[in-house]
Amino acid sequence: QVFVTKNHVLCQEVLKNFIELSKSTKATGHFRPLEPTLYKLQDIKDENFPLFLTSQQFLLLIDASLPDPFFPRNEDGSLKRTIVGWSVQEDMTIPDLGAEDEEEEYEVEFLDDECTNAEGHTKEFDPRTFVTYEVFAWDLWPKMVKGKSHFNPALVWKEIKSF
Repeated sequence: QVFVTKNHVLCQEVLKNFIELSKSTKATGHFRPLEPTLYKLQDIKDENFPLFLTSQQFLLLIDASLPDPFFPRNEDGSLKRTIVGWSVQEDMTIPDLGAEDEEEEYEVEFLDDECTNAEGHTKEFDPRTFVTYEVFAWDLWPKMVKGKSHFNPALVWKEIKSF
């Protein structure tokens, strides 16, 4: 059994509720939540089921399990590169719907080209762009409307993300 959702908060809350409910019966006493150091479906044990995953976690588990993964991997299955736009903090950013369109220069602060994760692997950033609100509002939206739109890009982004 696998519970998959886009929303990381919902995923954590369902997991927390399952753990609390599992304390009331011996049938689920064997359950152990999935460890963050597991990267492949083949490494998941019976005691980790049911799984509670976000769609991104599920995609990365499937990808790491493939003989030729799409995302570059280290030998242990962890990602070689950080995927910009796939962090929980970036997902929690809510665009300001009340903000007026301003002609300010938007400046993105990128981290260094490399960083080191908890396992000691050097991580580079993936050159592909995951479209976040900031990418949409400052890079794509101006090209789409060519300065002739009366719509706020945050409203359009919310509509896109609702599907």
